[in-house]
Amino acid sequence: MEDEKRPRPFGRHAAQVAVSAMLAAGLMGAPSAASAEEVAGGGIEQFLPSADSTSIGEDVFGWASPAPAANALSADVLPETFDLRNNDKFGNVVTPVKFQNPWGTCWSFGVVAASETSILSEAAQKRIALPDEAKDLSERHLAWFTYTPLLPDDDSGQGGEGMVSLKEGSARLDSGGTSVFGTSLFSSGIGPVPESEVPYRGKAGKIETKKDDQGNEYPYHYSADDDWSVDEEYRFQQMVEFEESVQLPSPGDYNATAGDEMAAGEHESAAKSYENAERANDAIKQQLYEGRGVAISFCADKSKPEQVTEAGYMNPGNNEDKSWAHYTHDKVPITHAVTIVGWDDNYAKENFGNPDPKTGKVDPATRPHADGAWIVKNSWGSHGEFPNGHPEGWGTDENGDGHGDGYFYLSYWDKTISNPEAFDFSVESVQSEAEYYLAHQYDYMPSSSVFSSGSSYPSSMANVFEAGETEEIRKLTCETTCPNTQVTFEAYLLDEGATLPTEGQKLVAVERTFDWGGFHTVELTDDQAFTLDAGDRFSVVVTQRCLDDGKTYISWDIGVGKDTLEQVQGSEEAAQVVLPSYYSEGVVNEGESFLYGFADGGENSEWMDFSEVSAVLQESGYEADNPPIKAYGYPVEEGGDDPATEQDIGQLEDAIKDARNDLAQTVVSADGSDVAKGTPWVTQAAHDAFEAAIASAETAVGAERPLTGDIERAAADLAAAREAFDAAKADGLKEAGGSGGSGGGSEEKPDAGSDGKGDGALVRTGDDATLGIAVACVGGLSALAAGAAVAMRRFIGKE
Repeated sequence: MEDEKRPRPFGRHAAQVAVSAMLAAGLMGAPSAASAEEVAGGGIEQFLPSADSTSIGEDVFGWASPAPAANALSADVLPETFDLRNNDKFGNVVTPVKFQNPWGTCWSFGVVAASETSILSEAAQKRIALPDEAKDLSERHLAWFTYTPLLPDDDSGQGGEGMVSLKEGSARLDSGGTSVFGTSLFSSGIGPVPESEVPYRGKAGKIETKKDDQGNEYPYHYSADDDWSVDEEYRFQQMVEFEESVQLPSPGDYNATAGDEMAAGEHESAAKSYENAERANDAIKQQLYEGRGVAISFCADKSKPEQVTEAGYMNPGNNEDKSWAHYTHDKVPITHAVTIVGWDDNYAKENFGNPDPKTGKVDPATRPHADGAWIVKNSWGSHGEFPNGHPEGWGTDENGDGHGDGYFYLSYWDKTISNPEAFDFSVESVQSEAEYYLAHQYDYMPSSSVFSSGSSYPSSMANVFEAGETEEIRKLTCETTCPNTQVTFEAYLLDEGATLPTEGQKLVAVERTFDWGGFHTVELTDDQAFTLDAGDRFSVVVTQRCLDDGKTYISWDIGVGKDTLEQVQGSEEAAQVVLPSYYSEGVVNEGESFLYGFADGGENSEWMDFSEVSAVLQESGYEADNPPIKAYGYPVEEGGDDPATEQDIGQLEDAIKDARNDLAQTVVSADGSDVAKGTPWVTQAAHDAFEAAIASAETAVGAERPLTGDIERAAADLAAAREAFDAAKADGLKEAGGSGGSGGGSEEKPDAGSDGKGDGALVRTGDDATLGIAVACVGGLSALAAGAAVAMRRFIGKE
């Protein structure tokens, strides 16, 4: 079916800031169809950006109200220091530092590092044994397909859609990027894949060398003079299913504003801006405390380890006092992307500021106003072996050997910290035996710009899909911008000949509230999931209401078209900005996506085909993508809709009974130190995962008309959950009559060296098997514009 892709389990199948679409609007003018008077009347104009509604650099993922509901844990709850490399919650869940040379792919390394940590920490919590391949993901796969559009003849109906680099061949990897590209690709079933399958090197493995201080030559990094392309067959390969991205407010925006206010003598306003920065910092800390690395963008004073600049934002200091302290005290464009893996509230502000080489003194203006720093993982290598290590190393000396290990400290109060984003995956999917799933979607155009609009009138967006085979829809997705947004999902089975997304039978309505902006997946219960036959047309309608300002929001990704980029390049203003090295190609077909908004001054509301909006935008030089609304379906085996046999139901009931007994006999503990020897224990996360599988199986057998497919799926899921639960069990440590064991306080972690074999999609099942997961796609993302704010998702360029 055109609107679906089939991401496959892997192996089961044969230093610039870019001008955004909105910056182009500033240089070339907004779409001529939009004006304040026209917007007030509703119709198509309400969905178009205008000169008045365009806001460059505004953080659309920031709070919509000066007094929003609390989203993050307070500083009173969070510890003063926390490090994902060494903690009592997860152990060490940070993968080794890597080396991005020869390309400007820091953003891809930031995304992958954050993703690896998220996967490892969740596996540790749920005691899921991961194969080694799941601990080292491919940066090259992500970067290559970000700048490689769908093939023109792609069967999705979206052929040619994507971002097109102006750099030819392998050099497209030097086009720069931002962490949101990870969300765009992963949610479409494009990665992540193992590093072992798409390694960070050219196909010939050519190497660039360097000489040390003694003149000895050593391998430095893989050469750019090679073929770094990735074969098309790898595009829709996925090792673990993507579940959510968390796009947080940017503390750098508030820090920069506070600095301006302080300079203007507006101390009260500055204090409020710093309070917002602290709240944004707490949001980042919460993600870290939950086991997720956080990818960010910022302005580095150099974009390659061997460069030296006069900016003085980094104080390398010395390894004895662990300086390597960075603080960007100017309002400057971002140039680099990294991953935050911890924090230290007590890291002294005196560590920041690069001393004058002549006087040895530090200008007070180059130091932050308060203590506190992030612990940051870079992608400039470390001291160690090729390809990720080099003799000189870089960054703080973590192991005391006198060489840099790839980390540094970044002040909380840096004025450029932007785009903080964390990634969450369904780690349980490693246990899935499914060969593929079907991702209904239309949005394949990654973009660094988003158009977001809030309205006091009702507004919604919808995508219409068609089932290509008998399948069960079990997940619905959307993307939000504002924190604290309530989302209502409605799915309809459309009537024959229906032309609007609500003309049919409503199958399900689900409501969720999301603390932060980003990509979100809602898993339907067995009662909510619905089965479709091949040829059935259905729709997913999404309504988003921000609980802080009461407005309904719609948004879509937007990019600069090829013609617009060429016009901008030839303008006088082009000399004042850094232009992108890519353009966008959007494909929006009639009948795919719809927007619901007001008409006749708000007296009536109506649905409008998004292709009409896209066409007007395209005439003005913009490229728009469909709303990022997706539906994930899973194939139904033949006969799955038949009534289940009493024998199958009885066997599942027996399995449920055994599972309940096992659950009741297993103690929940943090580390087993309070559990007597001879008594099995599991973590709370492992207990809850098994409990959820049992409850789901009970729902299946308790249905009014149990179906074969539902019973078989529930039995398989329960068996997989049982296996994971058994693997998570450990023996208690407490001696008889004692108060605790010697292992108190240290949770047992999965053995990093184990082969992690099992029967899941992420697991090798034989010597010749490789890893993966497959996806089928249909999707989109939309927008509205009464009081619209169009913002640039900051873009990182070449290092």
